[in-house]
Amino acid sequence: MSPGAGCLGHFIREFDDYTAAVVTEARIRNQRRHTGFQDYPRLRLYTIGSMATYALCEYGLDLPDEVLSHPRMTVFREQTSYLTAITNVGCP
Repeated sequence: MSPGAGCLGHFIREFDDYTAAVVTEARIRNQRRHTGFQDYPRLRLYTIGSMATYALCEYGLDLPDEVLSHPRMTVFREQTSYLTAITNVGCP
């Protein structure tokens, strides 16, 4: 097995989630609607693109799926994605 084999599947799954979220956001904007305050952070969690980036960071680590799917790792990835989204808001 090549060193990047494990991360490739994760990247594909996370990039698929990213593109689905971007399409959802585009559909909402095209309909001239706004995402509600409760729904926006969850959508932004995926449109920021950090989850797919984290999958690329796994390259060469060969971590078992038990490690990456551990609840603490899942929460860690989500929380760092929220932090990235919050700090990535453009300032004029």
